[in-house]
Amino acid sequence: LAACGGGGYGHSHDHDHADAIVSGELTITPGFARRPTEGAPATAGYFSMTSGEIDDALVAVTTEDAASVELHTVGMTNGVMRMRQIEKIILPAGEEVSLKPGGLHLMIMQPSARLMHAETIEVTLTFETAEPVTLSLPLKGIGEEDDHHHDH
Repeated sequence: LAACGGGGYGHSHDHDHADAIVSGELTITPGFARRPTEGAPATAGYFSMTSGEIDDALVAVTTEDAASVELHTVGMTNGVMRMRQIEKIILPAGEEVSLKPGGLHLMIMQPSARLMHAETIEVTLTFETAEPVTLSLPLKGIGEEDDHHHDH
């Protein structure tokens, strides 16, 4: 069984990296993107990134399925939860940075109508140091992200 990738390889993560993409110093674990509803001005995307021995930063994201993709964070401003655009997402060496609901996320602006019925959206991540990585995020409707039964 160890030959099937079981050995630790120096990683002490307690979650499954079966779908992880490794590119140079980076390990990227796909999450999901919210399936846009008709006429929605934007939708969101989520995934996790870990930089290896060196610090890096996610500086841009592109997709053919939207007008643009912005990097956003959520924080409190005067007691109100607000989203704001940020220039980059810092990836400290050896630390996992997760984009997830209620925190850092991709804001996919003016998503194409195709995404209402598509299974995935492809996004290309651009970093300060690492090579660009193309990621395929499954599209999930509201409430679907907790569905691990896959009974369709």
